[in-house]
Amino acid sequence: MLTSKLNAGLTTIPAEVLEHLGLREGDEIVYVITGDEVRMARRQPETRDDPFAIFYEWNSEEDEKGYERL
Repeated sequence: MLTSKLNAGLTTIPAEVLEHLGLREGDEIVYVITGDEVRMARRQPETRDDPFAIFYEWNSEEDEKGYERL
């Protein structure tokens, strides 16, 4: 079990948790509250900002060559 102290509403996330979640500076964290428990996770990037993100499977070097003259 890992612990940290609350100080003026802030706490330090233990290094083991940061490493386990793959958190880096600037990453966003989500909290899910269920009863008297809270789960913390790294927020996954939303693909809504990129309308072509759903076409990732057509983003290979071969595809670039095939479509270069269009």
